[in-house]
Amino acid sequence: MYCHLIASTGWTWEYIDEHMTIPRLQAMTKYWETAPPVHVMVAAYFGIGKKKKQAEPVDMEELMRSFPQSPNPSMIF
Repeated sequence: MYCHLIASTGWTWEYIDEHMTIPRLQAMTKYWETAPPVHVMVAAYFGIGKKKKQAEPVDMEELMRSFPQSPNPSMIF
């Protein structure tokens, strides 16, 4: 959270320690939902930090059916 606040506001660690409270953080977070900091908008525009799509689960039974049940001599190199 500190890093996000520092990147978003330019504040120092010490300033945050001395002046940031939970209610203030909640208010800033609510505001940023409609008006995100510039670095967040730029990252979103370029797709930076996007979570990669997870691979779909493999159906093991279907995978096993795709292999021949017994060795085929014509498939040996």
